[in-house]
This record gives sequence, structure tokens and C-alpha cells, in this order.
Amino acid sequence: MRYHLLRNPGHNRVYLKESTALCLGELALAVRSFASPCSPPEPEELGGAPALVLESEDPLGEGELERLFDLSFCYAVFAGENGSLRVLDRPGTSYFGEEISTILKYPGKTNELFTRFLINLAASSSAFAGQGGLTLLDPVAGRGTTLFEALRLGYSAAGVEISPKSVQECGGYLKKYLEQARCKHTLQKDRLSGPNRSFTAQRQRFELARSKEEYGDPAARRSVTLIAGDSAYTDRYFPKNHFHLLVGDLPYGVAHGNQAGGRPQGRGNPTRNPSELLRACLPGWRRVLKPGGAMALSWNTFVLPRPQLEGLVEAAGFTVLRDPPYDSFCHRVDQAIRRDALVARKEG
Repeated sequence: MRYHLLRNPGHNRVYLKESTALCLGELALAVRSFASPCSPPEPEELGGAPALVLESEDPLGEGELERLFDLSFCYAVFAGENGSLRVLDRPGTSYFGEEISTILKYPGKTNELFTRFLINLAASSSAFAGQGGLTLLDPVAGRGTTLFEALRLGYSAAGVEISPKSVQECGGYLKKYLEQARCKHTLQKDRLSGPNRSFTAQRQRFELARSKEEYGDPAARRSVTLIAGDSAYTDRYFPKNHFHLLVGDLPYGVAHGNQAGGRPQGRGNPTRNPSELLRACLPGWRRVLKPGGAMALSWNTFVLPRPQLEGLVEAAGFTVLRDPPYDSFCHRVDQAIRRDALVARKEG
């Protein structure tokens, strides 16, 4: 059966010419875990609008169709039947609407659709592809775009961010959103510290559900944990083998530097190259990721060439995925930023 995916007209405006490779790669990875074998997706046009076409041996199930609708570029899905197209309705609804990650605006915010692209890369590359109820960590969370996109998909999420102000704004926004949406939720705040105050951090933990009825069922609840602290201590904040996915948009080294971890709180030196941050943080990130879990990182290749990043990731014990389509995600964002995405797994 043929499926035609109309691409979002607002998707990747800046790097439109390069975006087809990203869309093809995202879809190709998603269908690997489908029950019905699928042919490699191909680009096409529907009435002059860009689209992708996918052919499966058997009709796709509801869960598989939902995954098509959740692709970052997907605007609409059509089934090809007897030379005509039939528009398909989404089988279910997202846990939250897209507004949860689009309302909050600020300079330097990562595009929500690109964030969704990274999450999908990690999920499709993990041993948990196609499963619901996953847990995701963004160890460089900023003001929470990745966390909100994860919630939209029905995941529980956690973020670590060095800036207390950013964490405060993220938590304040989420609380207001949940109140306005009349979602049942609780919020706990506390402080974390290591032996002899080797590190300190502030924690906010939301337990939430879309209704009082859902909240009464522990399996239906979701959680969001926000840590204002050094990402080098991630394995002190969370248990070992805790997360299914790790997704992060590393500092680009253009508007600001990043805090190098692994030293007493507040004494890290800002650096425009994320390599020092990664050396300090990757071992802890790996410890909190489940075996079979996947990590997707985006970064500015002008600041850190891909071979160097791959070396750092492999030195920390990850397996870097290099085969197509993992080698086709590099694209120009602007004059100072050429962005790429790296995907790696924790084997074992």
C-alpha cells in the first residue's frame, strides 16, 4: 500500500534545499521497526507541494500511522488507492498539543520541529522503537523545548541546565500551562548536594496527567524533572540505567559559551567549544542511559568537526551509528552555523 506524506510548508525554511535528506532519513529510520516491510521512501510532489511516498507490503497499523503523523516534517498523510488519494485521520491524539512547545518564545530557541526530528532519530535508533511511555533526558535543557516535545509524545522527561534562571522560567511556564489546560499536577521542589558539597543543585519535579481520572492511575501519569545544576553530575541526579533516550542540542559557540563541568559549582570557565563539556559529561550521561538506549546530539560543525565529536562519544563507551542515513543530516543554518546530528547507542 502506498502512503503519501505531505511535508509541513513551514518545515526547515532556512535550509529548505537540504531538508529533503533529513526528511528521508527520519522516515527511513522510523519504518525499520514497522511490522510490514516497507520500500525506501522517495521524494515526490503533490500538486506542486513537496512530499514523500512510502510503500508497504501490508496496510500499516494504528500505532505505525501515529508514528508517521509524529514525524517532524509531516503535515498530512494520504493513502494511495486506485489512482486517487484518500486523506487519513490521525488514529489517536498527541498527549499534548503542539502549542506546549511553541508558546514560549525567546532568543536562541531551537526550532520545535528540529527538536522533534532529534527525538525521533533517538527513538527510532533505540531498542525501544515503537514503544510508548519512554523516558527522555536532555542534559543541556535550556528552557525546555526538548522536554515539552517529549511531553507532547507522551514521554516522561527530565532536563539538566546550568542556568538557574532558565530552569526557573521553564518550570514557571510549565506550571502555568498545566493550570490553564486544567491538567491535574503536583510540584515538589528540593535541593541536591554531594559529599562535602562537591556539587549543589536545585530540583523541580512535576507529576502530571491530563485529567483527575488519569492522575488516579499511576501508569497514566507523566513526570517532568528540572535540575538547575552542572551536567557533569548527571549520574548523581538520576539512577543508573534510568532513561530510554538522551537528546541534546549542544551550545553552538556563537551567541554564548557553555559551562565546562567536572569542577566545583560556579568555577567552570565558559568555552565556545563543547568538547570540554562533553569530556566531563559523557561518562555520566552514558551511566544514566538504559542498555539499548540511544543518544541524539546536534551541534555546530564549524566549532567542533564531526570526527572529533565521534571520537569523544566513542571514548565514553557509546557506539556511533554511521551507516546511511546517519551520514546525511548536516545542513547550513546560517553563516556561522553548520549543524549536524550524531546518533549513538549504549550497547549491552
